[in-house]
This record gives sequence, C-alpha cells and structure tokens, in this order.
Amino acid sequence: MNTIFDKEKEYEEQILPLINALKVACNELAMPMFVSVCSSNSEKNTTYHSDMIPSVSNNIHLKKDIIPDFVNITNGFTTVWRQSTFEFDIEEMHKDIMRAEEENQKM
Repeated sequence: MNTIFDKEKEYEEQILPLINALKVACNELAMPMFVSVCSSNSEKNTTYHSDMIPSVSNNIHLKKDIIPDFVNITNGFTTVWRQSTFEFDIEEMHKDIMRAEEENQKM
C-alpha cells in the first residue's frame, strides 16, 4: 500500500528556496550537484522535482561523474550493474592452442 501525501505547497514555499540557495552556493564554489525531492505520492502517480549543476557547466572533469546516471534514472532509464569486460588476444590464444596440439601429438 502506498503512502499518500501531497506536499507540493510545502515544496514550493520551503524546499525550493533552499534548493535555489544550494544551487547558488554550489555554482559559486564550482561544485557539481544533483538533488531530487519527492513532493507528492498517490495511488496513480509520484511527483519528483530534480535539479542539478552538472560538472560540464563549470568545465570540471570528474574521475567518476555519477550525476549523468542520476539524470538518466530520473528520465526513466533503469540501472544495470557494470560488469568488467573479458579481454583476450586472439593471436596469443591461437599460439596457445597450437602449442597444446603440438604437445598432444608428442604424447
């Protein structure tokens, strides 16, 4: 069962000014940020308000920039666990196979 609430008025009056102040401070300090607030929920819908200052807007290059991932999620994309890729050298693999076949023939 969903928790039903409507805090749109509270969001507009109390939370939005805080988010705007946060954005000003982060922008002045050149700090990327992302925020998302759920302001209402019903049996049919959930309302989120999201805002950000992306790293690119301040020409900041992050080692691990996850803000685009947050944006993707708010736009309806789902997350998938990142898996390491399996890398191999086909020529080395072929050489190993040939060596193994030669050894088998000697037996």
